[in-house]
Formats: sequence, C-alpha cells, structure tokens
Amino acid sequence: FYSYLRDRVETATIEREKRQTPGLWHLKKHDRGEYIFLTPGHEFNLKNAPPLDELTNPYRGLESFRETDTQLFFGRTALVEKLYDFVESNCLTVVLGASGSGKSSLVRAGLIPKLKKNKPSWRILNPIRPGTSPLPELNNALKEAKLQEVEAINTTSAESGNNLNQSIKNWKNNNPSSKLLLFIDQSEELITLCKEESERRAFVSQLVDAMTTHSDELRVVITVRSDFEPQLRDLLLKLLPKEEKAIDNTWQTARFIVPQMTRAELREVIEKPAEAKVMYFEPYGLVEKLIDEVANMPGGLPLLSFALSELYLKYLQRQRSQRKIINRTITEADYKSIGGVTQSLTQRADEECQKLVEKNPAYKQAIRHVMLRMVALGGGELARRRVPSSELEYPREKDGLVKEVIRRFTAARLLVRGEDADGNSYVEPAHDALVRGWKLLEWKQEDEEGLLLQRRLTPAAQEWESKQQVRFLWHNNPRLDLLKKVSQSDDNWFNTVEAEFVERSVRRKNFNTRRNWGVAIAVILGLGTGLVFSLIGQRDALIGKIQSDRQAAEANLQLGQDLEASLASLRAAKSLKDWPWYLSLFKPDPKLKTQVTKTLHKVAYGVRERNRLEKHEGRVIGIGLSPDGSKIASVDDKGFICLWDRSGKLLGCFPGPEGWVQSASFNPELSLLATITASTNSYGGIGPDSIFTLSLWDLETKQQVELHQDIRGWAWEVSFSKDGEQLATWDRSNDRGLFRYWDLSGQEISENQFKGKPQFEMPKTLHSSDGKTVTVEGDKFSLKDSSGQEIAKINTNHSWIDSWVFSPNGQQLITAGRDGIIRIWDFQANQFPVKKFLGKDRVWSFSFSPVSSLLATAEDDGNTHLWNLNGTKVRTFSGSRQSNLVPKVIFSLDGQQLATMKGYSIVRLWNLNGKKLAESKPSQGQIVGVGFSQDSNFLLTTVKEDGTVHLWNQEGKSLKTFSAPQSHIQQVSLSPDGSLLATLEEEGTSHLWDWSGKSLAELKGHTGRIDKVIFSPDGKLLATAGREGTARLWDLDGKELAQFKGYANGAMEVSFSPDGKLLATAGLGGIAKLWDIQTKEQVAEFNSGVGGQVFALDFSPDGKQLAMVANDGIVRLWKIESFDELMERGCNWVRDYLESNPNVSESDRCLCDGV
Repeated sequence: FYSYLRDRVETATIEREKRQTPGLWHLKKHDRGEYIFLTPGHEFNLKNAPPLDELTNPYRGLESFRETDTQLFFGRTALVEKLYDFVESNCLTVVLGASGSGKSSLVRAGLIPKLKKNKPSWRILNPIRPGTSPLPELNNALKEAKLQEVEAINTTSAESGNNLNQSIKNWKNNNPSSKLLLFIDQSEELITLCKEESERRAFVSQLVDAMTTHSDELRVVITVRSDFEPQLRDLLLKLLPKEEKAIDNTWQTARFIVPQMTRAELREVIEKPAEAKVMYFEPYGLVEKLIDEVANMPGGLPLLSFALSELYLKYLQRQRSQRKIINRTITEADYKSIGGVTQSLTQRADEECQKLVEKNPAYKQAIRHVMLRMVALGGGELARRRVPSSELEYPREKDGLVKEVIRRFTAARLLVRGEDADGNSYVEPAHDALVRGWKLLEWKQEDEEGLLLQRRLTPAAQEWESKQQVRFLWHNNPRLDLLKKVSQSDDNWFNTVEAEFVERSVRRKNFNTRRNWGVAIAVILGLGTGLVFSLIGQRDALIGKIQSDRQAAEANLQLGQDLEASLASLRAAKSLKDWPWYLSLFKPDPKLKTQVTKTLHKVAYGVRERNRLEKHEGRVIGIGLSPDGSKIASVDDKGFICLWDRSGKLLGCFPGPEGWVQSASFNPELSLLATITASTNSYGGIGPDSIFTLSLWDLETKQQVELHQDIRGWAWEVSFSKDGEQLATWDRSNDRGLFRYWDLSGQEISENQFKGKPQFEMPKTLHSSDGKTVTVEGDKFSLKDSSGQEIAKINTNHSWIDSWVFSPNGQQLITAGRDGIIRIWDFQANQFPVKKFLGKDRVWSFSFSPVSSLLATAEDDGNTHLWNLNGTKVRTFSGSRQSNLVPKVIFSLDGQQLATMKGYSIVRLWNLNGKKLAESKPSQGQIVGVGFSQDSNFLLTTVKEDGTVHLWNQEGKSLKTFSAPQSHIQQVSLSPDGSLLATLEEEGTSHLWDWSGKSLAELKGHTGRIDKVIFSPDGKLLATAGREGTARLWDLDGKELAQFKGYANGAMEVSFSPDGKLLATAGLGGIAKLWDIQTKEQVAEFNSGVGGQVFALDFSPDGKQLAMVANDGIVRLWKIESFDELMERGCNWVRDYLESNPNVSESDRCLCDGV
C-alpha cells in the first residue's frame, strides 16, 4: 500500500512543484480497532482482542493495586518517580494522604515494581499491616525473606538479643552492598486495632532502633491516613524514651504527601485500563463526566475505581444477555443505572441487602450484626477492622444467614477475605470508604454502648475458650445482667463462643449463689454436706492444676523450653492418671483427658532437647566426646573441669588451671585436655603483665603438666592435631597472627612437622557421620539432612553457642555456651513412627486387609500392588493407564477379594492370587460407589443417564434401584447394613435416602462444595468433608453435631476409626488430624511434610495406625498412640534428665516411677 502511494502520489506531486511524501499514521491503540493493510502473501498473524470476563476485570474496585497489577496501574507515573527518589535518600518515608488517595497502591504497584526493576540488589520484604499484633506480622515477613525473626516480647528491643537490629546486622554481613526495604501499610492500625501498649512499644522501639543503627542499609516506608497522623506521631513520641525524641524532626523530614490527582491523571486512570482490554467509552464525553464527579472529591479514587468496575460488569451482563458479539463499550446508560460514581458503592450495598432481605427478613439483622463487627472503634475516626473468621461463627439458627451475607458481600467485592501471619483467616471491608460512606456510621451511633460492650466481651470469651477455666468467666462481672438481657432479646448479636461464654457465666453465677446458700444451710444443718462441697472444691482445684500444667507445657514448647514442656505435660498426665479414689464420684469432663492427650502428643513429637548437664558456674568454652560416645568432658572459663557419662550423670569435677582460661581443646580419645590460661591483675582482668601458660591435663589422674610459660601476646587459641599427638597455638592479636606448634613434651616443632590443619575456633558448620549438616548463628542452629532439607531450626537458649560436637552416630548434638549449661539434642528418638510405601509410580488410593497384615495400593500406571506392612511387595495386579481417571482399590470384609476401579469407568474383582472374578459393564451406568456387604458380597452402585441409582451384585444382577429427582449424583456411600444411601450431588450438596427413593435428610451447613460423605461403623452417624475447609458430624436426621476446623480452602478427606471413637481429617497442607468423637476435641496431628492435596485417608483394621496418601503419591503409615503410650514415650525422653539433673525438684523426680 505504501509502495503504491509512493509511486502514484509522490511522483505526481513533483510535477506540481509541491512534492508530498506519503506516510502511515499510527492510529491510537485500540481506538475501536485499527485498519491493517497486509502485503500479498503476508500471513495473517494478528492477535485477537483479549477475552473479557470477571477474572480479567481491569479495575480493582475497592481493593488497592498489588504488585502484580502494575501493568494496570496508571495516573501516578510522575509521583512514583518522586517517591522512588525520596526513598533512595531517606531511611524513613511516611506516605501521607487522605483515605482513598491511593497510598497503598502507589507503593505496592508503583514504587516496589520500580525498585525491583532498577535496584535488583535491594531486598524487599513482603508488605505487612500491623493488625492486632504487629510483631508476628513483622516476623512473617522476615521469615519469608529468610532473615532472623525478632522476639515477640513485651519489652524494648534493647532488652533482647533477638531483635530487628540484630536481624538486619546479620543480613548486612552477608549482603554488604545491598539495601533492605520494609513496607508497613496502613500503619494507623497501630491505633485502631493494636490494643496492647506493650506490643506497640516493642514494635516501635525495634523499628526506631533499627533505623537509627542501620540508616544506610535500611529503608522503611509506611502509609498513614492523614486524619491519623497526629495520633500516630504522638504515639511514637509517647512510647519512645527521651533520648530518642529526635524522631519528631525525623518525622517532619520523612513526610511524603500524596496529592489529589489532576484531571489528566484521572483520565489515565479511567481510559488506560479500558484500552488494555480493547474497550472504549460511549459517548467519549462520559469520561469527562466521571472526572467531573471525582476531581474535587477528597479520597474519591476508591469510589471511582468501584464505579468503573461496576460499569465493566454491566458490560459483561449486556454481552451475556444478548448472546451475540456487541461493541466493547462502556456506556452512559450503564453509568446512570449504577447511580454514577458517588452512589455506585452505596447503591450496590443496598441492592445486596435488599436481595437478601426479600429472601428472608432475618437477613436485615444479620447484615447489621456482621458489618458492625467490621468497624474499628479506636482513634475516634471510623476505620475498617479485620474480623477473624472464628469470630463470625454463630449459633446454628443464625450461622447460615451470616455465612450467606459474607458470601454475597464478598462476591460483590464489598468484603475481602485473607489470612494473617499465623494462617488464621479473616474478613474485612474492601475499603474504609464502605465503612464511612454506607449505613455503618448511623448503626454505630444508634447502638454505641452495645458495640463497646461487644468489643469487651469478644476477647474475654475467646480467652475463656482457650483457657477453659472458671476464673475467666464473667460470673462476677456487673455487665453480666445486661448481657443476659441481650441473650433473651430479639436483637441477640452473640456469636457461638460469646453465647456459650455468657451462658456459662450465668450458670456459674447461679451455681455460686446456690452454693453460698448451701454453705449457709450446711452450717445450720450440720457438717455432712460440707464434705461434699469440700470434695467438689478439691476436684476443681485438681482440674485447675491439670489445666495449668497442660497450658504451661504448650507455652514452654512454643518458647523452646523443651524439657520444661515435657515435665509440665507429664505432670498433667500423671495427675489425671492418678485421679484420687476419694474423688471417683467427681470425675473430670472427658474433654480434659482429650486435651491432655493432645498436649502429650504435641510435646512428645515436638521436643528436641533430651538432657541438660548443669554444674558449671562460668562460660563453658570446650566440650569433648569419647570415641564411643559414652563419656562427655567439659571445661569452663574459670578452669573448672567436669566429666559426665552419656546419661548426664556427673562422674566428677575438679579445679583445673588457675587464672583466666583463654582456650581449651580435648584430644580425640578424651584422655587429655590442653588449655591456655592468662594470669589476672588485681582487678581480675588481663593486662600487659599477664603471663600466658600452655598446659596439658591428664583427665584420669587429674594432673597438670606445664608445657611452656611466658608466652607473649593476646587472645591465644590452642588445638590438638587430628591424631591427638601434637598441639598448635595461635596469637590472633594482630591481622597476621602468630602460629606455633608443639609436641606433647613441650618441645616446639615446625609447621611442616604438624599433622593436619588445626581447628582453633568452633566451626560455624559441623558435619555428622550420617550426612547431616548443622550451622550456627548466635544461640541458634539449623540442622539439614544429606539432601539439604532443613530438619529443624533450634533456639538453644545458650545466649551464645561456644562449643558443640555430634555423637558418633550423628543422631545427637551436644552444645555448650555462655549460660554454663550443656545441652543434648536428639533428632531421632522422637520422630513419628512412620512407614512409607511407594511403587514405580505415584499412589492414588489404598486399602487395608481387614484380616491380615496386607495393604493394597492403586498406582497411576493402572497397576495395583499388595504389600506386607513391613514394606515388602507381595503381588501386582496388572492394569492399564487411563488419563484423567483416578485409580481406586478396596478389600472385601473377609480379606479374600479385591476390587480395583479406574475413575468412573471399569471395576474389576480379583482374588488374592491375581485371578479376575468379575468385571463391570458400561451398560450398567456411571460408577459412583464400590463396596462389599457385611457378608463380603460384592456391591456396585451406578447411576444411569435417566438418573436412577442401581445396586448390583457380582453376577451383574440389579438388587435395588431408586430415582433421585433433580440430583446429578456423583458419589454414593452405603450404610453398613445397606439400608441407607448417602449421596453427593454435582451441585456439591449431600442427601440421605432409603431405597424407596425417600429423602430422609439434607446435610446443610457447609458453605462450599462437599467432597466426601461416609457412614460411621455403626451406621448411626455421618461425616462430611467440605471444600471450605471443615469436616462435620451429623446424625441420621441431618442435625449437625460437630464441626472440625483447621484447614485452608480445598478438597478434604475424612475417615472413621473402626471402633467409631475417632475421626481423621486431612486437607491442603498434607496434615492429618485426629478428633475424639465424644468430646469433639483434637487428639493428635500428623504432618507428612508435603504440601498440597491429600488423596486418601484411612485407619488400619485395628485402629492403631493411620494411613494417608499426600500430594507426592507416597502412602505413609503413622502409629496412633494411646494416652498411656504417649506418657511412656514422654517418660523415656526425660528419664535421664530426671535421674541426673540436680535442679529437678523432688516431686518431679518421681514423675515417671512405674511408667
């Protein structure tokens, strides 16, 4: 086309003496498309316009832009450049602006991507929000970046070695030419959400301390709402000590104001995202109308973004309703229908409310109660509040309404879901604009006192739920009478925990009243009844002690105090096991034993510290281990030498060298100790006149042999040669250092005569005989296996590790440090007793033989394998691979037959010799259930195209049939006697039927799809696993009996133990949990260490093992230990410590007698 214009047009213009050169003008991109002229034969290779749906919405609505949205972030190019330059030159940047001015988006989608592009050497931590607990949020970001976490203490950072200052210092040592950026978003939450002043003090102190010390390496960016700036600045000034008040000046220089957008910038915000999706505004004047509405509106960006998002969704609705391709236009008609920018948000919220209230008037109250929980009351200004999902669990009659409100408002992008640093889910308004612009202010003002009462009640109820102690109830609180009125009113806003807390408090108050009257009457009538009350009091005191010990065990485990955790858990267990006979009529709630069992399990498999050797008063500077691992020797900086056996029993101590012990080294045979000591002056220190002495000690005779005196220099180190026949010394007082070498008679030898390379300082990395590697940092160490996988990261509580050594077999590590304590760490004895089964391909499902120690596994290649439980493969049943179909296998109840299934297609029946007995036919319908009757007859359940459900026997005869109207059944579970069916439908629902086709119950309660439904072994209960992350227990009337939580959203598995007393659940993350059916409490937890979905879960026939197939396709078998077995395991762990450590109390020393 261009050639044509040049030849025909340009040539003609030359003759007229007005030469014109033709050119191609590039039309504005996506301006309703472009005209393209291709040369003959040119391949048509233009891309189609991008598809439009809800997932590709170019507008963020009320949510801020994220780093991944940078391609759709427009209108702030110049401001991003200014902020970029500002952050480069300032340690602290305070991004200030009105709510809705785009502060978070500016940093997340503007600054951070630009820094990552232009400053690749910078380390940018994941953004954090302070929330209710800022220190865990900070630790989560540090952990993600593999930086040292800070100690979550309620003191200033100066009082702890594990602080942000130290973490950055350690990072800087490894990254000397880089910078670290910490972004704290919505820092006003320190005022509105964080109520613990001690935690605010610790967080702020650590932050300021780090900025003061590392002003060159650290960059801190925080966003603050302008209306909270004075309070936040005053908070910092109030919490900081006087010497740090200079932060006031720093704050002034750190302020970076986010101004309102100009009309040109607003035009980019409106048009550019639409252009990216090949959309345009009709008429073009609509863009100017949108700008006019928000140009002078403070904080109007979220409303504009929400309106644009609604307009985009309106286009999708028009597209789908017309069922044909329409112009990709955002129209003025849609703009009017949403009420323009100013009314779009409130109108959408009102529409969602109206729809729900029309469906059920009870939603009006539910919406009010839910939304008021999401208003932060602190600071005087209305702001949004994160509400934990656990706080939004309501009593059964209201819970369904609340869940639907949250689901609908989330789908409408008015609410958002998320997870905090500890993995706990929450819900919050998408933006403060919803809190300040809708009805919430009006509702808050109508019931200000009730809202304040709720904010006091909620944490009290949560604390009581976690502690389960009477003293946390409000039976003596004057507010109880008001709460009782609320519970009896039509406007009851209590959630499940609050309702139970108030009910228990009322009952306790009534009980106390009756007891007080009873005591008065007993005084009158005699002392007989007083004995009963005395026994009840003793019972309550004993239960309180057990709970206190159990909670202490959990707390100590979290703090890394392993032995203290072990003893506390055993104290609780022993008190429960040795329940006094005279209290046999006043036994504790069964829940208590379940809780103690869970703690025993957690501690038994969570501790690493096996023993603690305590005798030294000074810093332990050297430890040695005999070649057979039977004896330990130690020496401290005061010259005190001790010998121990491996059980921790002290064999003896004796005073060694006098003076200041500079260095010590044991020979490999642990028969000799070499030391360098320095004489001290009158002040107890080392001076120019100090004499350094190299000495050798015979540990058997305890005799000293002086090798050499009057060694000049400072900071001498000593080391044995590899064979223990020579010594090397090192004066490192200058840069080069002075090395000298000696034989054991004290004669100096040359460097060439010395055997091997001396090891003067404690190595930072240590290797065990079985391939493990341990690295040290301060008082912590990290242990990795031979593949480099981290096994454990331990805080030793040494203050600093000065010496360490592996046991000969590599299963234990012995450490010593500045606290004068020697600790023995065990990495094998407390591992989960787990067996693994894996064939040539990944395993999808398995089945235990009910009568023998056989396990059948179905693998991805279509083959089925039989295994002995010792891990030996017995037989293979050949099959063929079929893509996208999950293989399954199941034993008959007599253990003589095996059914194999591939997806929904073919089922084959085999005997254990590998002979095929039967095979299903496609004409029988889609397979939705495979099983065996109680007399081991094969049963096959199918669904035909007409919706009828058939039960077939082995010969292919239809035994029973029924039709489930309007239900597309995907899974069927038969009751043990075969009289009932539980079905899962395509819609994710579940029903209970009899064979006449009568629906007996619908299992309602899950907020998402149901993945599995099963009967209990006695057929009296049902268990379901829901996609929203909960398992639920039901009776045959469809009444929900219990809910078991604790998993992220995703497919789940669930299984009953053979005796029906336990329920196993597993979800995303590869973690299985055991629950007690009677108490509804968690008993144990098993972690596969493999993330992702769990595909199969079941108990062994005796109920003593739990098997699971995780995402890696390996079958893992865990032993399920009873209360007594766990107590025995715990005692075996601490037995040496109880017998040998001098600091164990006499009462604890007898803890494990008879166990």
